[in-house]
Amino acid sequence: MKVWHWLRSFPDRYPWFWRNAPHAVIAGIVLAFVILAAVPQTACLGDCSPRDKWCAGDCSEQCYGNIKVTKITGCYFATTGACGEDTKEEVVDCPNSDDCLTDPWPYPVGECKEHYDKSGRLISCSLENATKDTACCGSGGSGGGDCTPNYTPPVIHTDAVALTPPYPLVDGQDPDRLGFAVTVTAEGGKDKNHCGGGQAKITDFSVSAIELSEKSRDWILHDLALAYPGAHIKGDYPDLPDEQNVSGDNTPLATLWFHYTPLDPGYYEVTVTAKQDKGNKTSTAVIKVPVYMLEVSIVH
Repeated sequence: MKVWHWLRSFPDRYPWFWRNAPHAVIAGIVLAFVILAAVPQTACLGDCSPRDKWCAGDCSEQCYGNIKVTKITGCYFATTGACGEDTKEEVVDCPNSDDCLTDPWPYPVGECKEHYDKSGRLISCSLENATKDTACCGSGGSGGGDCTPNYTPPVIHTDAVALTPPYPLVDGQDPDRLGFAVTVTAEGGKDKNHCGGGQAKITDFSVSAIELSEKSRDWILHDLALAYPGAHIKGDYPDLPDEQNVSGDNTPLATLWFHYTPLDPGYYEVTVTAKQDKGNKTSTAVIKVPVYMLEVSIVH
């Protein structure tokens, strides 16, 4: 009886509840519909093809039909003390219906292997067999998944230097005052991880110093001074070219040309520096240029 009496007196004791009850019921019904409507949409996040789901279980990545793979086709020893690579890009299909792997998998990409002597000096480079785990997964239209590039330094081709004239004379003995001009090329580094970013571009290529070799200095001050009393070193070293310019900058292959007027006979050591845009890599190389006197046999 007490319970029944309490229930009958509830509206009188709590009139605010009865006034707001209809609104609370309606709000609860609306909230229930919102929750129910969201459930199918959430389920759709995991609704994708078996190939896409193979890439990511939550369907956040997509399996593309193919992928670009960089393959090493050649390996050579560069005079800058690094191994150079010849590469080509191949488009590889991912045809399987239940995964996103390439065919074949793993894909043969090759490897440029470095060989060192006991002192740690690089002595040769060889092309070896190597494979890479490749798949056509990606997000945001990128394809291929994540990849971190690892660029080699730029290569300065000191083995293919052009010298004009071929036998330059010291300025005091050259009636035409030709001096000497040098042409040399530099090539941007390549990505060891084959992420498909392309070859690096040369952003700066210049002569940083011109020195007369220590052996040539000593020869002038001693041997030459004995034959020609009063012989001395005329130039101030280190020096810079009279003129230099670059063609092909901001491309993978740049050409540097520079001119210099030598005041002393002997061997000049020209330091050239190349910088590239990718990997923040820089290379330097020394080009040796002989400058002759009319008595060529005494040049050191």
